[in-house]
Amino acid sequence: MDPDISAEIISSPTMTPGSVDPGVTASPAPNDGNVGKKSLKNAKNKPRSLYASKSEGCAPSRLAGNFGGKRPANDNSEQQIAKKSKLGEYGPFRDQYSASLKIYYRPSEYDLAQICEKVDLKFTKMGYEFSTKIEINQITPTMSPSVVHKTKEDEFKGFNCFSLFLTGTEENTPIVRDAINKYIYNNFKTFGKVMGIDFSELNYETPLIKKTIFSRFTTPIHFEIMCQWFECRIAIYDRGIWIKYGNWNEEEFYLPTFLIESDYGKFNPILKLKN
Repeated sequence: MDPDISAEIISSPTMTPGSVDPGVTASPAPNDGNVGKKSLKNAKNKPRSLYASKSEGCAPSRLAGNFGGKRPANDNSEQQIAKKSKLGEYGPFRDQYSASLKIYYRPSEYDLAQICEKVDLKFTKMGYEFSTKIEINQITPTMSPSVVHKTKEDEFKGFNCFSLFLTGTEENTPIVRDAINKYIYNNFKTFGKVMGIDFSELNYETPLIKKTIFSRFTTPIHFEIMCQWFECRIAIYDRGIWIKYGNWNEEEFYLPTFLIESDYGKFNPILKLKN
């Protein structure tokens, strides 16, 4: 993860980073025949936003062996993050509730095409073909990567994963990075609260805004904003801990999910998990 980010260290079972199998071939997910139709249907019927209202905001959860659950009423983690953010330090929330199974929704052609349009890329079959390499149907806190796609692009770490997810190649990484940072630059006043920070109170001279919009690599702020803009879920596996961004509590809603391994400063798309 970002070396400038300080986050509470939480004990969890030791898990080894994912290995790479260049010859791996993934069978299509069981719901391949329906996922595109499902996303089209829900695109019409689901609420305008699946996330907390802009007045409340939402924040990612740092997992110590669990998914889901609401924070207790006396949990002051949001205030702690807001306080750290003023010092230039920001990090994700921690969840403290029992483990639960989470369904993994692989992005459909429709999902990828919609996101490509937002970041000024033309959708091609290469992006969907890359997604078919993903052999994941569910995710639990005890799982860890067994197969990852090792990224090669070193200038814009993290953004290169989404170039792969969307287009099947890292060549479009600069376009993805510029589009996301431009979106944040043009719209941050409308975000409401993100990770405990009220973006409506920030301005272009705020250090956090400057750091985010000029960043060459993805930060937690990027991941959270991307979840809202792309209408997706993101989970980062970082040294034995899953850090999740977006809405993981509303499983009745279909949301495409992107799983990424953080490997000491580099990010790699996850293709397969193991217990």
